[in-house]
Amino acid sequence: MSKKKDRVVFDANFFICMLQIRARNILGNLEIAANELGYEFYISKVVFNEIKAPHTYLDKLRQILNVEEILPNQIEEVKNDLSKYKIRFPAQDPDLSLVYIAKNLINSEDLSTVHLVTDDFKLVKNTSMLYKGRINILSLSSFLLKIQRTTTTSKTRKYFKDIWRRSLNYTLSYMIERSKTYPAEQKITWLIEKAITVTEDSILSQDLELENPDAGMKFEIGASRYLEEITIAEKYISNQDLSKSEEEQ
Repeated sequence: MSKKKDRVVFDANFFICMLQIRARNILGNLEIAANELGYEFYISKVVFNEIKAPHTYLDKLRQILNVEEILPNQIEEVKNDLSKYKIRFPAQDPDLSLVYIAKNLINSEDLSTVHLVTDDFKLVKNTSMLYKGRINILSLSSFLLKIQRTTTTSKTRKYFKDIWRRSLNYTLSYMIERSKTYPAEQKITWLIEKAITVTEDSILSQDLELENPDAGMKFEIGASRYLEEITIAEKYISNQDLSKSEEEQ
């Protein structure tokens, strides 16, 4: 019996971010991570076409992604599902094509975990409304953090830690720049919550639960350490004074 794979559906903004921060050999490293961790990558054709990059980059991207053609009537299915929740202004059609892909993946027989990687907040809310608990939504930086926390290769961990920090800085800077037009507080909170969730999931130890089910799970020391980093990030975002030790972290 073949091992179940995690299916990851990407929004274009992930790769646009990687291009903006000039993430060196990101596609090669994603392929390495996919082979090690058992990931399969997906994107819709219409969203793929939103990625403006050199032909060599796009050709390589096609090699590691399953590019799916989604028809207008299939997008209408998603809109009809959303209308049942009285959503009058859903996410844009290209974004909903990703929801359709994820929907099909969670309905497959192998019961694989399905992730949607996006920083589009409307897409996040639409997907959560339809498939809460069934499609795991990750921000761009949280997906990178997930790889960094779960890979067993030190070189890969180091690479994705660097890319995670740079992508998070890019995302926060972009949101802050637009904060006068689009309030950023709710989205920043969501980014922080996703990062904490990924961190906790990756360092949970089930040893105690296996030995003593009544005791529940325990957290390793990394959880409190990462929560400290998140607290410092919150201070920075809200322009609070940082101590010298916090500035050095």
